[in-house]
Amino acid sequence: MKKIFLLLLFAAVLAISAFSLNSCIKDASNFDDTEETQSTDTENSTEDKPNNGGASNLSKHKYGEFEYWLYSPDAAGHNLPLIVYLHDESDGGSGIDGMTQKEGLTKTLYEGGLNINAYILIPNLTGVEKSWNQARSQLQELISHVSSANSTDPSRVYLTGVGMGATGVYEIAMAMPNSFAAFAPVGGRVAENADPEKLKDVKLLVYADADIENPEAAAIMDFIFEVGRINDRTEIFALENYDSANYITLYSDMEYCLLETLLGY
Repeated sequence: MKKIFLLLLFAAVLAISAFSLNSCIKDASNFDDTEETQSTDTENSTEDKPNNGGASNLSKHKYGEFEYWLYSPDAAGHNLPLIVYLHDESDGGSGIDGMTQKEGLTKTLYEGGLNINAYILIPNLTGVEKSWNQARSQLQELISHVSSANSTDPSRVYLTGVGMGATGVYEIAMAMPNSFAAFAPVGGRVAENADPEKLKDVKLLVYADADIENPEAAAIMDFIFEVGRINDRTEIFALENYDSANYITLYSDMEYCLLETLLGY
């Protein structure tokens, strides 16, 4: 019975997703009118700003234990939103510079393929902890530093991630539900004993494999259905052409406008 219900749920989700994609804003450069200012993120940092196209918007830094990339919008200003992206295991394992060579959000930003009026923080977990959840306190310190240095809006900090990063998004959302404006996991896993009640008050955008014959995808959908029963701010995007092997490319897929959708949620 549950499998039949999930099939019906997926059909409804696919219809909603199709409508959302057709109305998606592909350029989020006009989200805010802000006073221009210069970023002051210089403490414990080094910059690496290549001169190929829009890559000058992406700079490399180090703060505490974290090396990280920071995307700054063309019209940097006060009170802009901050998006925090948690990478997958295969993406981060290549090191901070290797992240710009693999398909995904970091490479897209490095090559100037995305224009969005928000700061994007991309920390590298390598050498810090084994999982994002274990690095929670260090991540909080990094976010606080970047937010303060760039005068971002503390009420508009968003957390997203793919694969291992999405697992971290779920775990952090359950541990710190009030620390982010919204959460957007792409793929990932949830523990068998995960408690849906811990997500009853968060805004949650879930991007999951549409193939419920996949046990991991079915487990995610089952869990999110339970969350949705107690939280009407849960939205699901069923991905027909994506799976764990290519989730990372979703961020550069302008059809889905994942980051713009997250900012507008």
